[in-house]
Parts: sequence; structure tokens; C-alpha cells
Amino acid sequence: MRKRLAILAALAVVIGVGYWWAFGRAEPPDPVMVLITQMRTRAVIEHERRVTVWYKSCPEVPGVNPEVFVIWPGRLLFTLDLAQSQLTLEGDVLQVRTPPIAIEEPAVPSDLAQFIANNPFWNLATDSSIGNAAIAKATPVARYLSAYFLKHDPTLVGYFTHELETYLRGVAGALNVPVRHVVVEIAQAKIPAPVMPKLELCPGSTATANGVPFLRESAGDSIYVFPRKPD
Repeated sequence: MRKRLAILAALAVVIGVGYWWAFGRAEPPDPVMVLITQMRTRAVIEHERRVTVWYKSCPEVPGVNPEVFVIWPGRLLFTLDLAQSQLTLEGDVLQVRTPPIAIEEPAVPSDLAQFIANNPFWNLATDSSIGNAAIAKATPVARYLSAYFLKHDPTLVGYFTHELETYLRGVAGALNVPVRHVVVEIAQAKIPAPVMPKLELCPGSTATANGVPFLRESAGDSIYVFPRKPD
């Protein structure tokens, strides 16, 4: 009797294993779907760019006519949202398409310590009023510079491309997915340039950010300066 029970038990185990092998095994996850999930889980890639803005201002102040050296640091923030990105794998080529790079609100100084005046005859009231007028322009200037660098500096797109490619190669390697090429396509941002406030530049002078000119004075007019496109 015991022998028969042992045989029946062994037969039940064999049948159970066979049924699981044929019907019960879960299908392995699609590596592309895992890649997409992991990419969208990361959600956002951020890039912070520190800039120093410098220019010489000659505001019209009756009875003073000062010349002010204005210098302030700022932080420009750019983000790339991965939640709406699309990813495909064809052979060993991984291709990803993302939305455009977005501009976040910049950070600028909020006190007069960043401003230096070269006229020793100013009184404190004059310094404060002119300095406050200049510092009030820092945020709109930084907004303009965010759009300026996004439109004209290819290293910005290059940073996001490199970050995303490195990340996807790491995830693909962890999944044992052979990837020889990663093609990243970042949609071009269509961002209108924010309005630049009047900086009242001194005659013939130029406003720069990290040494890159973006505005200069010419015969009483403010001329926007852009990098030359490569031939």
C-alpha cells in the first residue's frame, strides 16, 4: 500500500511539474518595456548652468550721470522630461525620441552686494536707488539668457544627449540587451525669446555672460549679439 502511495505521489509531482512547464511559466518581460519603464521612472534629467553677467551701465540720473559696473552670478536651470519619451529597439540600435528641453525659473542675487560703483562721490541714497534699479533687471536678463543658451549653445543639447545615452546603456547592460548604437533625438524647443529689459549700457560697451557677449550699445541703440553659425 505504501509503495502504491509513493508511486502515486511521485506521479502527481511529475504531472504537476509538466503542467507548470507547459502552461504555468510566466513569459519573460519584454526588455524594451523594461527599458521604457526604467527611463520613465527616472522622470527628469536636470542641468544647471552657472553664469556671471557683467556690463557697464550709464543710467541717466539728473545731476549725477553715473557709470556703474554691474556684475552678478546666476544659475540657469534646464530640464528634460522623460515621461513622454518614446523608445524603440531594432537589432542592436536603440533609438529614443524625447520632448524639447524645458527652461525653468533662474536663480539670481537679491541684494546690492553684487554691484560695484566706480564713482566715489555717490551718497548712500544714490547708490541704493541705482543699485535697486539694476538688481531688478537681473531676473528678466537671466530668463533671456536661458533662452539664449538653449537656442545658440550646442553643448547644452550635447549634455542631455550624453546623459540619456549613458543612462540607457547602463540599463540595457543590466538587462543583458546588446546595444551597439544609441540614437537620441531631442525635439527642438520652440521658445519665444523673453523680453530683454533696457540695460542702459555705456557708449560702445557690451554686456557679457561668462565672457560671451549678448548685448552691445551702438549709437544709442542696444544691439543683440548672437554667436556666428558654423559654415
